[in-house]
Amino acid sequence: MNERDRRLDVGLLQSGKFQEALDGLAKWLTDTEEMVANQKPPSADYKVVKAQLQEQKVCFLYKMSRKCLFPAFVLTTFSLCSS
Repeated sequence: MNERDRRLDVGLLQSGKFQEALDGLAKWLTDTEEMVANQKPPSADYKVVKAQLQEQKVCFLYKMSRKCLFPAFVLTTFSLCSS
């Protein structure tokens, strides 16, 4: 019975890690989708273009800061499948 309980505890822990990784990836995708959807077409006004360029930089930095989420999700998935 102890071995079974231990394996159930390990499985529960691993499913929690998977769910956490999945939630992080889903939030990142949703946030990125919202950023892209809210972008406007390029303007002819210099000041507006400058502000749009700044928005692009923020969006890019956000994407780069979260780029480790997908590989972490894949690694978590593979480690769960191989267990």
